[in-house]
Amino acid sequence: MASALESFVRDFVDELTFHINAANVPIADLKLGVVSLVEAGRFESAAATRRQDRWDRRAAILKGVLSPSVAALPAGARPLDGRTIKELHFDSLWAIYELPGSPLPSPLHAFALQDLSGGRNQVAHGDVDPVAFGRAKPYQDVVRRLGQVEDIAIHVASAGAAYIGSHGFRR
Repeated sequence: MASALESFVRDFVDELTFHINAANVPIADLKLGVVSLVEAGRFESAAATRRQDRWDRRAAILKGVLSPSVAALPAGARPLDGRTIKELHFDSLWAIYELPGSPLPSPLHAFALQDLSGGRNQVAHGDVDPVAFGRAKPYQDVVRRLGQVEDIAIHVASAGAAYIGSHGFRR
């Protein structure tokens, strides 16, 4: 379930990137969190330069926020760290894109993500036998968790549809 949700969230971010790029919005008209994705490569480059040169690069990046050039979010630029999906990943997505509503449907869903993450990591690192792990979960718990993952996916998709439909990426 955790892996399927991670794949869904990656595809969701890629879909946001596609729609934002297709809108041909000037950088100056994008919300600043989205601009941070446009300029992600320059931010990384600035961080890797000598101390004094960083200031010039930082200033250049910030001046670019007012650019009339059409924004081009790089393919694969996802504000995700590649780790098992957790509540903090949804918090980041909502903060960067300024998606409508809350990052998760409820606090119970945050607990579900924590449980999925912990279980997935235990199995992935060989700390727990996958068969033993699966057998330790009562059927009703698995069904409940699956419903919560589905709730999260529907919540994310609904927020994304509202965001794209309202051009929520514009300032």
